[in-house]
Amino acid sequence: MDSSALTALSPVDGRYRAATEPLAALLSEAALIRERIRVEALWVLQLAADVPTLPHA
Repeated sequence: MDSSALTALSPVDGRYRAATEPLAALLSEAALIRERIRVEALWVLQLAADVPTLPHA
């Protein structure tokens, strides 16, 4: 995994990257964005389930 700003956990990642690498998949900015997208997609699907279907013309 690259050490870009999206995968960084803190400013000390450069020095301690080997120690923080396992946490990056769960606690990085990229992980936050990924989880936010997942939750919003589930929310949209739930909203869509409540919308009645239109009759065919």
